[in-house]
Amino acid sequence: GGAGIGVVDRFTLNAMNPAALNIGNITTVAVDFHYENVENKYDGNKITTRNGNASGFRFVVPLKSYLKMIMSLRPLSASRYIFQKDFSNDYVTYNRLVRGSGGLNAAGLGLQYIIMPGLAVGGVVNFNFGSYNEEWKTKFSEPGYQDSNDKINSHLWGGGLQLGVLFNPIKNLGFGVIYQSSSNLRTNTQTEFGTEGMIESETIHLSYPSSLGAGVSFRLSKLVLAADFFTQFWNKYTVAGKDISNFAAFKRYGGGMEYKNSSDPLTAYGKKISYRLGGYFAQLPFRDVAGNAIKEQFISFGFGLPFQGNQGRVDAAMEIGKRGFSAQMNSQDFIIRITGSVTGGELWFQRRHQ
Repeated sequence: GGAGIGVVDRFTLNAMNPAALNIGNITTVAVDFHYENVENKYDGNKITTRNGNASGFRFVVPLKSYLKMIMSLRPLSASRYIFQKDFSNDYVTYNRLVRGSGGLNAAGLGLQYIIMPGLAVGGVVNFNFGSYNEEWKTKFSEPGYQDSNDKINSHLWGGGLQLGVLFNPIKNLGFGVIYQSSSNLRTNTQTEFGTEGMIESETIHLSYPSSLGAGVSFRLSKLVLAADFFTQFWNKYTVAGKDISNFAAFKRYGGGMEYKNSSDPLTAYGKKISYRLGGYFAQLPFRDVAGNAIKEQFISFGFGLPFQGNQGRVDAAMEIGKRGFSAQMNSQDFIIRITGSVTGGELWFQRRHQ
């Protein structure tokens, strides 16, 4: 519903806080999906883009009652864009098209360790990898000019560390803190110039910035309340050792609630459904023409449907929001996002008694 760093739930394999797990002795897996519809308005024009796909998984295996092994795959960033425009001068008219797509992912392996009742820590070592592909086309309307088609392909890889702490000073109160280290990404870029038939290769280093977050949750008999703050230091982003000074730090403030009538596995099915409501406000790394960081805000509605005798759950949420609504922005996005996960588990290891 907008927050989760400090929330522990039997059917939630927390993607942000590796310490916030409560699977008992049940081996548990969660698979995520994501769909987004973006309506962009710019200078009176409107374009709609859609994208949907699986968005990672988490797999947790109990090694001891106090020790869990974590394996995960999750997206860190994704990009898809296309720009096309006609140009003309005193000599020629031509069309320029730029198209690109790609993303950065993290494959992780780590542990959760319960130090004592009410205090747990977690750590995941991530291998970050991804690629970006871009195409530049220029097509001339008059004969005598040669069209061009250039392709730029980049591959990125590096490492990082994700840490989390969960503290429950009293039974119904939870505090979570997370830290993700920066990742020095080695980037190899090959540029293929279609006109000259040449290929150039270059290797540089990018920094995927570090991040910090904190969250709190409070449980009542049928209600869970939660609030989060998360920031990522994009203002310290560097390319080949040089600061990109026009970026701002990403900041996100979120809050939400969940209502469930009963946790009794023998109660009526309708009473076991979870209902969620929340929202968040974020400052993005990008700036408008006046130098102000672009903002976005979302509201979220969701539910959780248990299955297999309370051994699993289907979670789904719809987020509705807008991005780029400052007075200086000439562009605005209206976004509908549907996300969800399927979580299930079973007993894999059980000691036999003679």
